[in-house]
Amino acid sequence: MKLQDIKGDKSLWERANIDGVGKILLVEESYYDGIVECIEKTNVIHMNFYKVMFAFGENIKVIRAKNRFEAVGYYLMEVMKYGDIHDVVVEEMEPTEKVEWECIGFPVYKTLEEIYKENETVWSDDTPCVVVGLEN
Repeated sequence: MKLQDIKGDKSLWERANIDGVGKILLVEESYYDGIVECIEKTNVIHMNFYKVMFAFGENIKVIRAKNRFEAVGYYLMEVMKYGDIHDVVVEEMEPTEKVEWECIGFPVYKTLEEIYKENETVWSDDTPCVVVGLEN
């Protein structure tokens, strides 16, 4: 079942207004799973962590983005004044990968997911952002 099929067949759904709740969409029960599947496919945006840097390990940034191309674009907006764009290197990183967060006597390590959650901004969850800058 495709989303167009559901939209086109008005016998599968109808709009209603319930007091205290507001506008709702009533759906034929037999089509519920197909509708949920279509909605989940359209709403899921998977964000990954990417380590982006210039070839000699300069200006290393971990960027959370939808794909490596978005990560590179965001990186170039951040560090455009350095180097040549032909020297950009991108590596996908796991959210569980630990990086050295601080080192005052003994190093403290945090996962990329922990760092991202601590520094979450008011932007939407699918907006690219610099999670952390790394030193070589």
